[in-house]
Amino acid sequence: MVKKIGGKDSVLAPLVKQLIEVALETEIETHIAQDVLGGNKNRKNGSFKCSLSFKLNSIKNHLKYNTNFLNKSLKNNFIPLILIVSSY
Repeated sequence: MVKKIGGKDSVLAPLVKQLIEVALETEIETHIAQDVLGGNKNRKNGSFKCSLSFKLNSIKNHLKYNTNFLNKSLKNNFIPLILIVSSY
């Protein structure tokens, strides 16, 4: 099987890929080293203080504790129905 010299599936493609990766890695390391030695902070990957303010709107509960929502006639019919349905 004969492979092409240039192109995506060529013989040189893995070598070119490795060369580009090493060059980019070296460039990043050099850039970071210059920033650290120069006293510049890496703001994007560092930590900083942030304050957040917001307004929370909630529904006020005007009902007293243990308030019944059902009147007695509904309660007498509804609760046995729930018990029957939940027993299945």
